Amino acid sequence: AAIFPFRIVDTRDGTGGVPVQPIGPGGEVTQAFGIQAPISALVLNVTATDATSASFLTVFPDDLATPPLASDLNFVAGQTVPNLTLVKVGATDRGYTVFNQQGSVDVVVDFDAFFSLPVVPLTMTAPGAATAAGRQTSEPSAFASTMPGALGLTPETTARS
Repeated sequence: AAIFPFRIVDTRDGTGGVPVQPIGPGGEVTQAFGIQAPISALVLNVTATDATSASFLTVFPDDLATPPLASDLNFVAGQTVPNLTLVKVGATDRGYTVFNQQGSVDVVVDFDAFFSLPVVPLTMTAPGAATAAGRQTSEPSAFASTMPGALGLTPETTARS
């Protein structure tokens, strides 16, 4: 069956069970799907809108205690910016977290696709080289993806600000 994109979070109107308020500085919104399907990663379209200052959003597995030092979406005050993001889901409840660095921003998340592949460990060995499952590649970067997999997704969402 085909899967069509659909909205799973919108802090402007509470879609997904999130509070109807922007994510504040250092704030997070977490969505846990809690399904036992072999979901390993999600393809999400994440949009920042109505920001009060320049900042960035980081999307990461919800079982990490702190966000990684990375940016999935950069924006300035008043700008609306979307970005397609690939995120590994948490191992326990198949969830993800969106973290806002500074200022306040409304966040919209649309579900686009999922992966349900096994995770292949990847080790960066040197600039321009990577080892994945024992194979060398000359690609400048490489990653292993895994994604979620079953609709009937009933997310549980929490927010911290």
